Amino acid sequence: MALSIDNLGREDLVTLLGGYINHTQQINEAENKYSDRYDEIRDSRLLAEYKKPKNMIKNFLLAPFYANKLRWLAIFFDFWGALGVLFAFAFIYEIISDLFTGNLANLANNFVDNLTEVLAGLLLGSIGYFMGRKNYKEHWFKKKIESGDLDTDIDVEADTDSLSNAYKNEYSSLVNDERYQQYLSLIPKNFTLDDIVGIHQVLSDYRADNFKEAVNVWRQEQHNQRVENKLNEQDGKYEQLRNDLYDIRQQQDEDRSRTNFMADKLATTAMNARRTAESAAKNAQNAAKSAQNANTTSSQTQNDFESWKKKYSE
Repeated sequence: MALSIDNLGREDLVTLLGGYINHTQQINEAENKYSDRYDEIRDSRLLAEYKKPKNMIKNFLLAPFYANKLRWLAIFFDFWGALGVLFAFAFIYEIISDLFTGNLANLANNFVDNLTEVLAGLLLGSIGYFMGRKNYKEHWFKKKIESGDLDTDIDVEADTDSLSNAYKNEYSSLVNDERYQQYLSLIPKNFTLDDIVGIHQVLSDYRADNFKEAVNVWRQEQHNQRVENKLNEQDGKYEQLRNDLYDIRQQQDEDRSRTNFMADKLATTAMNARRTAESAAKNAQNAAKSAQNANTTSSQTQNDFESWKKKYSE
């Protein structure tokens, strides 16, 4: 009778699955160590390419455009940096020209001024470069990796790296191990490492006596976990909905309070306007009465004057 995982008892299954889990974890660790070493080699190769003289001026001028903060200031510095690069080439050309023509007096007279212009431009440009260097460098590395231009060089360097080869040999030795191959021959291929860990836990806790029972218990636990996650997700959505409704009510209360305040203010303004109008009308009536009294007094005075004049004329 051929050896099968379904024929194994609980203790044998715990030993088998535990050995498979430990061996698989060792394989994953060896693979991760090789992957990390490969990334180190790749990054070192990319950094060397980034620092090559043919890329230095381009990197110097483009990095400021990738600044996160104060990008406009970085670009302003970059403008002066570009002028500094031009001044540097012009300065070098002038030195060579003066040396060949023997015009040392001109070289001596303009040396300090020209050097100052070059250094000032390069200094400002350097400030702009460092403001955007981090983001630009990440962008440059990403584009270079996507292009695959250095893949061959990186692979060759990884193949000749002693540490990388050690990790690769360790990985190969673990995968080809006879006991590990026996594990693989017994464990069904449709189970992931997480499944095997869960089944192993079920058997270790005495919740199953054979592989089939352990699988059923594990699948039920997975189902229960999915249901619980679904309920938690729904609870989260309900809580969010409740918070949204609370915010809406709060906003409505604020709008209502604001509306009532404005209505009270308008009513007060209207009442004050009415009182002002009534006061103005009353003042107008009093002014009319005063004018009428003044006319009456004037007429009486005129009559008295006429009587007095007539009396003394006789």
